[in-house]
Amino acid sequence: LIGIGLLFVAIRKQREWNRFGRIAFVMDPYPGVIGGDMAGTLDIPVAYAADNRYKATLSCKSSYGDEERVIWRGESIPQVSAGPRGTRVTVRFSVPSNLPASEPEGRNHFWHFHVKGEMPGIDLNRSYTIEMQPRGGQSGA
Repeated sequence: LIGIGLLFVAIRKQREWNRFGRIAFVMDPYPGVIGGDMAGTLDIPVAYAADNRYKATLSCKSSYGDEERVIWRGESIPQVSAGPRGTRVTVRFSVPSNLPASEPEGRNHFWHFHVKGEMPGIDLNRSYTIEMQPRGGQSGA
């Protein structure tokens, strides 16, 4: 049963990739600002439709070995409009100032952005690990 479940998930992810391809998340500002904003856009190669529903989440997580813990999570309903490739999804989160910055891979803290789009056919379901730094902080952690 586990193998069948894994096969089902793999087929669903492949169908989603075939429909949408690579979708870059363009942050503005980069990096996102702890105690400020994390914002950006995605251009999705499907025709704009007002009835498609999108939801975005931003999470600060800590990792210790194989265990992950969510420190903070915010949700947002993105602004959706017609864009140059079909549909433009724009997100903005206000981020509290008491959260840790992104750390190099393999360290304890990281930030995760996820967007889901519900539409006819295959739904969009993408995740990105992003950089977040304190106001006035340096990127490249």
